[in-house]
Amino acid sequence: MEKVFLVMGLVATLVFASCNEGKKAPQDVQNAIEKMYPGISKVDWENKENASWEAEFKNNGIETSALFSTDGKLLRLEEEIAYSLFPKLAKDYITKNFPGANVKEISKITDKNKNVTFQAEVKDKNLIFDTLGNFLQTNNNDENSLPANSAPVSESGKVEISELPQSVHDFVAKNYVGYTIKEANHDPMCTGEDAIDVAISKARSTTYSLIFTPQGKFIQQEEDVDIKTAPSKITEVIKANFADYTISHQIEKLTLVNKSIQYMVDLSKAGAEKEVIFDLNGNVICEH
Repeated sequence: MEKVFLVMGLVATLVFASCNEGKKAPQDVQNAIEKMYPGISKVDWENKENASWEAEFKNNGIETSALFSTDGKLLRLEEEIAYSLFPKLAKDYITKNFPGANVKEISKITDKNKNVTFQAEVKDKNLIFDTLGNFLQTNNNDENSLPANSAPVSESGKVEISELPQSVHDFVAKNYVGYTIKEANHDPMCTGEDAIDVAISKARSTTYSLIFTPQGKFIQQEEDVDIKTAPSKITEVIKANFADYTISHQIEKLTLVNKSIQYMVDLSKAGAEKEVIFDLNGNVICEH
């Protein structure tokens, strides 16, 4: 009988050891996280059902999780952030739609394409916002799935008009009567978040580019204008801070969803190009 117990004990020990070994990520994955966070310790690994590996750890006291493919490619990075860093527009959305609710946790999420979103946990729901604070969706907790109702994007960046979210078609029909959608393309914003550029036109009328989130939420209208139409404060800042750059005579006037106006200017120097967005007072909003 003792031999039976010894054998059973040995089997249990081997099973326990095997389970522990399953928590050890492949060497490529371990190398990847060591490269990203040299000297990081106390990493908790989880082998996800889709064969990816998730690492949970603290980076300078910040709760962080990183999702990797088995060959060590980063799929997603999630970092907890303070409420003070959360966009005001997102705070206002939560206050309006979840009055009195506490925001349990806020995270900054960066996907494999460097697109950034924010996630807030409110009343057991994970609410997703873009970097401007616009609400995108309620997360389905599948790290590798595309956001709900997002437009499929080809490798070339082109989006088929028929595959645009219905909300895009509805928005154009309501706000740009008589205009036709000519084409749509994947075109990330200056700040890095994913976006779809929808070109619309109408006979004997101004041509516009309408920018939407991949889920079909309107972000801004873009219109080609001459640099001479920009506020003088913008040209003054360009001359002072970008004196060695060449300025494109054609710039873009941006009308945001809140009706505020910005200007996007393309600058070039020795073959290098820079995209700068200014507000009406000449303050730099984004530089890429």
